[in-house]
Parts: sequence; C-alpha cells; structure tokens
Amino acid sequence: MSTAKAGTARPRKRMTAKERREVIERAALQVFAERGYHRASIEEIARSSGVTPPVVYDHFASKLELHRRLLERTRDELLEMWREHLAGDHPAEERIPRAIDAWARYVEEHPYAPRMVFHEATGEPELQALHQEVQAQARAALGAILGREPGAENIAGSAEAEALEMAAEVMRAGLTGLAVWWSEHPEVPRERIVATAVNALWIGFERVRAGESWPEGNGSLGAQRPSRSFDQSLEESESDGKTWNSVEDIARHRAMTPQQRWRRTISLSQAAQRLARAERVDER
Repeated sequence: MSTAKAGTARPRKRMTAKERREVIERAALQVFAERGYHRASIEEIARSSGVTPPVVYDHFASKLELHRRLLERTRDELLEMWREHLAGDHPAEERIPRAIDAWARYVEEHPYAPRMVFHEATGEPELQALHQEVQAQARAALGAILGREPGAENIAGSAEAEALEMAAEVMRAGLTGLAVWWSEHPEVPRERIVATAVNALWIGFERVRAGESWPEGNGSLGAQRPSRSFDQSLEESESDGKTWNSVEDIARHRAMTPQQRWRRTISLSQAAQRLARAERVDER
C-alpha cells in the first residue's frame, strides 16, 4: 500500500526591485494622504508595504525624496493623460470633454492623490519649494499642450509662453480645487464632476476661441465698450440658427455693458436650469 507524499508548498516568488518600489510608492501615497507629510513616517510606510525601513531606504534616500517621487509621478501621469486625450483631429468640443472625463477617472482611481498631491504644502520651506517646483513644471507643460489648441492665444492675449502658462494655471488650479473638493464629497458621481468642469472651463474657452474676449486693462466692468466679438457673435448666431427674438433685442444687447451682459447670461442660465428641473418633474 503506497502512501501519497505530502505536497510541498511552493516558495513565494521574490519581487523584483521595480515591483517592490511600486508597492512602496502606493503605500506611501496613502500614508502621506492620511497623515500629511510631517506626521507620516518611514516606519509606517514600511509596515504598509510589508517591508522593513532599511528596504525603503534602499529605494529612497529620505522621506523628502520619496515625497518628491510621488509628486513627479502624479504630474507625469496627468500630463501624459492630457497629451493622449487632447491629441487627434476630432473637434475640440469632443476632445476637451473627453480629456476632462479622463482626468476625473484618474482622480477617481487614485483617491489618495488629491489629498497628498493637490493640497498646498505648508510649514517646511524645503517641502513648499518642492511643491512649487513641481507645480511650475506642470504649468509650463500644460501651457505648451494648451498652446496647440486653435485660438488658445486669445485667452491671455498672445501665444507667448507666459500668456499660455497663465491660461494653463487657471485650468490647473480650477481642476485641482475641484479634485480636493471631490475628495471631501466622494458621494458626488463622476459624471457630475465632469459636467461641472466642462461647463466652467470649456464653455468659456469655446467663446474665446470664437474671438470673444475681455479687453485687457478693463478694470471697471462698465468703463469700456465690449470687445468686437460681442457684435460679431450676434451676427454669426443667425447663421448658426441661433436667432434673436427681434431687432430690438439685438440693439438692447449691444447697448449693455459687459457687467449687464454677464448678469443677463447668469439669469438666463438659472432660468434654463429651473425649466429643465420642471420638465424632469413633469416626466415623472
């Protein structure tokens, strides 16, 4: 009578240095997000990674170097995402919402990134300098990406790098703030986040691409006539099928100050939202 030999357990596969580094980075991202830079420790990061502190130091010389790596990694991943989704021959009204949706998916899939990467660093000068350095690099790269969009130079008045960086900073800072807000309100669905971002960023960008802009140096909202594009947009709207109710409406609109036009736009938008809500109620 033969007896079966007890099976021997297979030895666990040893991680490569690259795989171990990835585990450490993911654990560190969560620890930094939950504890903040100052309260986070290499010991806790090591425990979360399933290694000892010396192993962490084999990969990163200091906690600051590990923090830098996470900032640069997130920056590079986001910039690559923008390049990928903004590229192509499709109309901008398709590519830009698609890119913003990809951004929202990234934030959703990396829930600790907003709390660690997007919050401004405070306290330690070296850490503040690191955040500012990475942000400046991201801003310059995003400005270059934005500069490839037709009409982008109209946003800040020229196609110079500094002007495009200003426009990119509006986009970067707005999305950063939205990501932080979303991390504090995780119950809000991604679709709503995307719609808010597209409404705030793309619609204004679209109007600027069409030639409409706020005159530089117009510190007083009612001090100057609006830029030429207000009148142009009235005439072009008829060819697009967006007709005004009467000639009097056109004259009244042209006579408005920019502040009055802005208030009118907000009022019409709110009225449209109320109408849409009423229609949804009727459908139920």
